[in-house]
Amino acid sequence: MAERCTGETKQAPFEEPPQLLADTLTLAAWRERWWPTYCRSTRKAIRSVAEADRRWRLHVEPRWGGTLLSAFDRLDIQDWVDEDLAGWRAAATVELIYKDLQLLLASAVDHRPPILGYNPCYKIRLPEGDGAEAVYTDTTGIAGIARGASSTSTWCGACGAPGGGGPRWSACARISSSRATATPTTTGRASTGRPAYCASIRNWGA
Repeated sequence: MAERCTGETKQAPFEEPPQLLADTLTLAAWRERWWPTYCRSTRKAIRSVAEADRRWRLHVEPRWGGTLLSAFDRLDIQDWVDEDLAGWRAAATVELIYKDLQLLLASAVDHRPPILGYNPCYKIRLPEGDGAEAVYTDTTGIAGIARGASSTSTWCGACGAPGGGGPRWSACARISSSRATATPTTTGRASTGRPAYCASIRNWGA
């Protein structure tokens, strides 16, 4: 004979929900797992990868390395950009450092299964540059700059001397009336790896 249903139910024993990986994984620990794969798969030049690693050690890791992935907050990141970075670094450098952090957190979102449900680097406001741009030219262009530039719009990228054909500026660029030569200098390499000439100028035509 079948047992009668009493209508009573047994309560299942309480079990702790599994802890999310983002609650246990710090940014430094995640990067340690992610970085070798990134280095193998990236199409960036070896020098660019080395610079990214340097920026991590100098700027990102000291501030965020010990932070749990689940503890990242958009406002904290904005404060970091505004207060710790933007106050004493060029806008282009701030953007590179910020993008290093953004890439790390984005990789945690893209991981399967996702470690983070969203990227806290969302609509972060970055500092704006001053519009200055280095101009790279050949020896003929340097000679033309020396003849036609005004002292208010040009200056030597290596020594800071004002343009306009002054003796210090001309000597730095090694410009004479009969021959124009320029020596590449390591004081101002562009992001492309090209050497910046002493006679590079900023705000040309401003």
